[in-house]
Amino acid sequence: MKLLCTLLNEKGLRYKKIFMDEFPIPEVSVEKQEQIGKYTLNIQSLYEKLDVVKTPPQKKEIQQRITLLEKEGNNKIYELYELTQEEIQLIEEEIHGK
Repeated sequence: MKLLCTLLNEKGLRYKKIFMDEFPIPEVSVEKQEQIGKYTLNIQSLYEKLDVVKTPPQKKEIQQRITLLEKEGNNKIYELYELTQEEIQLIEEEIHGK
């Protein structure tokens, strides 16, 4: 992944156009786009709540909800790309640093 992009002030990544031109983007129905968009908005909202809650139990509950929604959202993306279990495992290992 590091060869495909550069860091932007620790807040994101900038992908190099030369590599993205060949990146496969599946055709996705409006319904699926909206469904994935809802995951993104819900996760973003939970991260905002996580910044303001004060008690450890509240933080733990919100973090668990974030983890669940991220996993569900990732699975929807994996389905779009029709990834195999082996491909998913490689991605998950890269994400979680295993």
